[in-house]
Formats: sequence, structure tokens, C-alpha cells
Amino acid sequence: MCTGNIIEFGTKVITHELVHGKSILEVGSYDVNGSLKDIVMGFKPKLYVGVDIREGPNVDIVCNIYDIEHLFGMEVFDGVICTEVLEHVEDWCAAIYNLRQVVKPGGFLLITVPTVGFPYHEYPSDYWRFTLDDFRKIFYDFEWKSWKQHSDPGVCILINKPLVYIYADMNIPKIRRVV
Repeated sequence: MCTGNIIEFGTKVITHELVHGKSILEVGSYDVNGSLKDIVMGFKPKLYVGVDIREGPNVDIVCNIYDIEHLFGMEVFDGVICTEVLEHVEDWCAAIYNLRQVVKPGGFLLITVPTVGFPYHEYPSDYWRFTLDDFRKIFYDFEWKSWKQHSDPGVCILINKPLVYIYADMNIPKIRRVV
């Protein structure tokens, strides 16, 4: 799902240097009302793979976020895009762990989520609301490149996995459950 603010953020941060000739995974790629795929494809990645929990527009492989590391392996993608997904997974810690695993050192994560106050929107469920401060704690060990917090949908971040990355426990803040 992509609102205007997500498309605006993606247009600002997705660049030729970021994706040209690189391998990109989009988790939650089902195109409900817009997508960052067109922006990504405009810069000619070597590979684009879209995954989601059901078949549909922009979905190349049906799988859930908990299975991406097992399906693809560790440190295989130069970039991972995950827009408006984490609020829908019950175990957000496991989901974020898998996002961290599949991105290469030096690669990027582009993540968007709704923040506190965003309305409940069940599909298939709606569990969590995050703040920019939450993500700063969760991704304390990544290099922060760009970010924005607003009410629609909430938090947008672009971060890089350090070239020398030591796997450590995530700093887990108390995230707001909505149901």
C-alpha cells in the first residue's frame, strides 16, 4: 500500500545510485493503491522480486515475511523495501529480524509504517503503531540516511546496514498495540 506521502518519500530517496544494477526485494509488494516498484524499475535494477502473502499485482512469489530468510538466504539483496507491512504482522520482531538478515552489508532498508493515531485498518489484521523513536531504537546499529514522520501514514525511513555488521540483539522498545 502506498499513500501520497510514501510515494513522495520514495521519489526523494530512491536514486540511480541506490538501485541501478542491484538486487531489490519488496516485501508486501501487492499493489493495492500504488507502489514504489515503478520508481525502482525506472533505475533498472539487476533484479526485482516482489513477495506478499497472496497473489496479485506486483507479486512474483507468494510467501510471508517470516519465510524470506529461508526462501532467499542471508545477505542476498542490495536493498529491501517494506511499505505498510509491519503493522499487519503479529510478531514484528521476527519480521524485522528477517528484513535485517536478507539485506547485504552496505545495502539499504526502506521501511514505512503507520504511527500512533493512524486509524485501524484490518487486512488481514492490524496490530501495531510505531514512532520514529521506536525505529531509532530498533535500528540503532544501522546507518540512518533519510527519515520522515507524519500522520499519513506515519514513519518512513531509509537506512543502511553497515559494511562491517555484527549481529546483535535488537533494542526492543514497547510498541503500541492497536487491538
